[in-house]
Amino acid sequence: DTIGGTWEANQASLSVPLARPDSRSIHPANRVFADAAAQSSSNGSSAASETMSNSSASARSSQIDAELDRFRASQAASGKHSGKKNLVLAVCFLGVTVQSTYTGIQVLVQSHLGTVEACCLIAAVLCMNLEFVILKDLVSALTEEEGVKLAGVHEHKLYYQSRATFAWCKLCRQRIGVLTGGYEGFKCKECSNPDGHGAFWVCLLCYRKQLSKSNVAEGILRGDQGPKVIPELTAWQYLLRAIRLCKPFRGTLWIGVACVVITQVSRVVMPNYQGRIINALISQNSLLFMNDIITFICLSVVAMVFGSIQSLAVEIVQRRITVDMRTVMFESLVKQDIAFYDGLMTGQVTSRLTNDVAAVVQPVRQLMNTVLTNLLRLGGGLFMCLFTSWKLTLLASTLIGPVIYLTRIYAIWSRKLSLSIRVNMADANAVATEALRNIRTVRSFGADDMEVSQFKHHMDLSL
Repeated sequence: DTIGGTWEANQASLSVPLARPDSRSIHPANRVFADAAAQSSSNGSSAASETMSNSSASARSSQIDAELDRFRASQAASGKHSGKKNLVLAVCFLGVTVQSTYTGIQVLVQSHLGTVEACCLIAAVLCMNLEFVILKDLVSALTEEEGVKLAGVHEHKLYYQSRATFAWCKLCRQRIGVLTGGYEGFKCKECSNPDGHGAFWVCLLCYRKQLSKSNVAEGILRGDQGPKVIPELTAWQYLLRAIRLCKPFRGTLWIGVACVVITQVSRVVMPNYQGRIINALISQNSLLFMNDIITFICLSVVAMVFGSIQSLAVEIVQRRITVDMRTVMFESLVKQDIAFYDGLMTGQVTSRLTNDVAAVVQPVRQLMNTVLTNLLRLGGGLFMCLFTSWKLTLLASTLIGPVIYLTRIYAIWSRKLSLSIRVNMADANAVATEALRNIRTVRSFGADDMEVSQFKHHMDLSL
C-alpha cells in the first residue's frame, strides 16, 4: 500500500504544470546573470541584422557602381565609333543626293518620256530618300544608348550623360555639378524641348539614392495612403486629353481652323495671278490685266481679313485653355491629401500653376499659326508647282531631303553651341555676382586679379 500511494503521489506531482518563478524570488546574482544573457542575445541578434544590412547595402552599392561603369563604357564606345558611323551616313547621303539629282535632270532633259516612265522615275527618287531614312533609323537603333526606368520617379526612360551643362536635378533641386557628386547625370530625351532644354534630369546622388532604397518614390503624387502610381500615357492619349480641353469652345477653334485654310489657300493662289498679271502686261492685253488685278486684290483682302480673324481666334483659344487648365489644376491641388504637400514646397506648386501651364499652352499658338499654316502652304505650293511644271517640280524636290537633313545637323550643332554660350555666360555672371557681393573679402585677400582672370576666362569661352 505504501509503495502504491507513493507512486500515485509522484504521478500527481508530475501532472501539475510548473509555475513561472516570481522575479522577486530570484536571487539578485541570478537576476544579473539572466539580464546579461538577455542583453547578450539581443545584442547578438541586432549585430547580426546590422551585419546583414551592411552586407546587402554594400552589395547593392557595388551593383550600382558596376551599372554606372557599364553606362560609362557604353558611352565611351559610342563616342569612339561615332566617326565611323558618321562616315557611313555621309557616304550614303552623298550617294543618294547625287543619284536623285541625276534622276531629276534626266526627267528634265528627256523630252520623250511618257507618263509611266515619269511616274517610275518619281517613285525612284522617293525610294532613294526613303532608303536613306531607313538606313539612318537602323543605324540609330543599333547604336542607341541603353536607358534606365526609375519606377515612381519618371514615366520615361532616363539616359546616362557624361556631362550635364546648365541642368538642375528635378529631385534635389540642385544644379548638377560638384555638389551633386559630379557633372554626370541621367536625362529624359522625350521630355526635352525642341531646343534641347527643359529636360527631366536626375543627378548622380539622387540616382544612387533611388536605386539603393526600394521604398523611395519621389517626384510623384502622394496621398495619406502612400505614393500614388501614375499610369504612363501614350502620345495618342495626350492628344485626346488636349482635344477634350478644347471641347467647351470648339466653335471658336473650328472658326480659327477655317480661317487658316482660307488664308493659306488665298496666299497660295496669289503668286499664280501675279504671273498672269505680268504676262498680261507683256502681251498688252488690258481686259485680261484688269480681270487678274481685280482677282488679285480680292484675294489679298480675303487673306488679310481671315488672317486677322485667325489671329483673334487662336488668341481666344489659347487664353481659354490657359484659364481652364489653371482652374482644373487649382481644384485638383485643393483636393489633394495633406501628405501631398509634405514633400513639396509652396513655390514649386505655384510655379506649376503659373509658369508651367503657360509653357504647356504655348504650343497651341505654334500649332495653329505655324504647323498647320506650313502644312497647308506646303500642300498648296506642291499642287501649284505640279500644275505649272511637274518636271521642274521633280528636279526641285530632289534637293528637299538633303536640305532637311543638313538643316537638322546644323540645328543640333547650333543647339550645343548656344547651350555652351549660355553656360559660360551664366558662370561668368556667377563669378561677377559673388565677387561684387563679397568685395570686402576679395580685397582683404588680394584676390582681385584672380576674380578678373576667372571672369575673363568664362567670357572668352562664351565667344
